[in-house]
Amino acid sequence: MNRIESSFTGVHSKNAKLTNVLFSRCEFIRCDFSLCKIYGVSFQDVRFVGCKMLGGDFTGCKGLLSSFDFEKCLLQFFRLSV
Repeated sequence: MNRIESSFTGVHSKNAKLTNVLFSRCEFIRCDFSLCKIYGVSFQDVRFVGCKMLGGDFTGCKGLLSSFDFEKCLLQFFRLSV
């Protein structure tokens, strides 16, 4: 599993498939995760600010929550398992 610690701004992952990644201490700013499918991905101390998540499927997350924060995000028809 690849470990990523970074800040991302304006990333458009619409309809993307993300697999086998650990996002640790990351911040996503004004990113689009609409219709994104997540498999085997972990989020630890991750913050989403002003992101769009329409119809995203995050139910395939692995070891999901250490800290997971949404601020001013558009979450509609967004699936998340906790």
